[in-house]
Amino acid sequence: MGIGALLGALGIASLSRRVPRGRIVGWSSTAFGLLIVALAAARNLWIILPVLAMIGFAMIINGAIANTLLQTLAPDHLRGRVVSVIHWSR
Repeated sequence: MGIGALLGALGIASLSRRVPRGRIVGWSSTAFGLLIVALAAARNLWIILPVLAMIGFAMIINGAIANTLLQTLAPDHLRGRVVSVIHWSR
């Protein structure tokens, strides 16, 4: 998962503002769910390892962009409260 997470973080850094972030969150959430199902069905280690890397990739992309969108869309006077609710709910 760590390799996928590292690649996901580097991928986010390289995208900057070229790609619509809302769509990325949707696609990464869907991919994360499907990859969890694939992990549950996998029985071979050589299938499990790449699936775990892809899960880490999708998880980091989804988490980082969702947090970025949340903080940029929240009004300035409510940003601290919004972030605290999100972190409290985890």
